[in-house]
Amino acid sequence: MNKIWHIFSDFDGTIARNDVGAQLFIQYGDVGKCREAVTEWMRGNISSREMYRRECATAELTPSQLFELAGQQKIDPHFIDFYRKCCEKEYDTTILSDGFQIYITQIFRRYDLLPLEIKANDIRFVNGRQIEPQFPHNDHSCGRCANCKGYHIREFKKNHPDAGVLFIGDGYSDRCGALEANIIFAKDDLLGYCKKEKINHISFESFADVIQNCQALGILH
Repeated sequence: MNKIWHIFSDFDGTIARNDVGAQLFIQYGDVGKCREAVTEWMRGNISSREMYRRECATAELTPSQLFELAGQQKIDPHFIDFYRKCCEKEYDTTILSDGFQIYITQIFRRYDLLPLEIKANDIRFVNGRQIEPQFPHNDHSCGRCANCKGYHIREFKKNHPDAGVLFIGDGYSDRCGALEANIIFAKDDLLGYCKKEKINHISFESFADVIQNCQALGILH
């Protein structure tokens, strides 16, 4: 495959070992109300924008507590090698997340990965201990996702019609992005969706699997 590829990857549960957004609300929010909001979202009754509004309304924490939480998070140990190999091939990588940029940036800074492009929602602190979700990409929402990954990939394809799109994800919010990709790497909820809908995909457990399969396909050395 002698073509240029663009890598789009989810963050929570894909690059990060944990769903950091979920950990935020487990640790600092009302777990029962947050779980109820997530359930309503996954049933399709509310958008992720409304889910985050409900979750943030229950949370109480300071910026330093959020940064401390981010500092405790680990990423897939093979992601850095994958990213390095992509850079060697001059493939750009974009992080698409329906989570929050504030903790993604903190985690990437710790791993010296901040050159990565990030498109995500965000958080604003109010009165020191309250948080409000921010949705800079919501104007292009599909109605389910506050930050629709499918939209970002479609926009990329309009401007780069000859490039291949590789998408890596694990969750419910990754469905829109996966449907726009040439190659899908899927695990967990996204894997179940691809199997159910008979969508071509490659299953993975870690970025070591992604590297191995990309090498077999001739995308990476």
